[in-house]
Amino acid sequence: MLGTNKISYQFEKPKYKVSIITGDSGSGKTTLYDMVRAYNNNPQIIQLKWDGNCDLDLIYCSKNDMPYHLTDIKNSIIVADENCALLTKVSYKELAKFVRDSPNYFFFITRQFKKLIGIFISLQSLFYIKLIGKRKNAILPYFPNEIYKSYDKVYVDTILCEDSKSSYLFFRDYFGFLENKNLFTAFGKDSVVLQLENLVAMGKDNILVVIDSCAFGLNIFDLKKTCSLYPVKNIYVLDWKSYEYYLLESKNIERFQYSLEPVFMEEVYYESELKKHLLQYTKSGIEGKLPICLSLSHRCVKSDCNYFDFCTAKINDSFKYDKKSIYIHNPLERFQFRPNYSQTGISRMSLF
Repeated sequence: MLGTNKISYQFEKPKYKVSIITGDSGSGKTTLYDMVRAYNNNPQIIQLKWDGNCDLDLIYCSKNDMPYHLTDIKNSIIVADENCALLTKVSYKELAKFVRDSPNYFFFITRQFKKLIGIFISLQSLFYIKLIGKRKNAILPYFPNEIYKSYDKVYVDTILCEDSKSSYLFFRDYFGFLENKNLFTAFGKDSVVLQLENLVAMGKDNILVVIDSCAFGLNIFDLKKTCSLYPVKNIYVLDWKSYEYYLLESKNIERFQYSLEPVFMEEVYYESELKKHLLQYTKSGIEGKLPICLSLSHRCVKSDCNYFDFCTAKINDSFKYDKKSIYIHNPLERFQFRPNYSQTGISRMSLF
């Protein structure tokens, strides 16, 4: 909690290295920034109290503070608003490098996002300010839960992937969507809304939009607005953290432990962690050769795997896969895909 007897703000220790506090004019963003500045100037009047075990300090970034002014700050949350030099005078590349190399957390209080394009922003790091009492404000997440968890099991005929690589190739090769021309890519998060509008104009419906929540960030507001404009089209959002995180969480990879330190760019972090773990599972250790246990149809062979003797996810010869009836653990279990056949039951079988 930060504040006085007259007004206060409640928030927790951030889970992500970069958090964005945004909102409409008059919502209290400037008041929060001014209070952080007042706390730095007179900590006897403005109090800072953390719930639980947290020793981070709050440091405000002035209108003139450049990155080299902030290099000596450690173990803190640096708070900057849209009028600060970090967001007005520093290039987006320089800002991204400074944030990446800094040992601190960052709160950016802003509605201007151009300077943040070099930083991958998670949906879970987007916050707004809400009045919860006569003089108390809470800093709350826009998306406390994944969007896909709000759906019951639904049917999907068309898939739009944010990227053209990992998740797109997964749906193409695993479900055979390419044959029926019901799989599309936006070639990047900034084009998802435009491509979705194109699909609607083509007459597509029952559309699943696949995004990486760890990097999709501020594009989510435009996506939600577009989805609300076409309620009859049945547009659903699968906001998994990323395809790489989905694999890391699978039972075949049992040694993944999330970093205890703040991660600058989650998407890149998950990619590097997955690459490291997959190389462990290849017998030869050759980069680029994926383990056989990530193939659709396989049987586990000791000669192909370093972890055959103690792996709990081994597939024996008697287990057979059925492409038309495939179950995948959350989050995909909520969607039934119908690309090439009238009834596709996602049940019984398990890929991971």
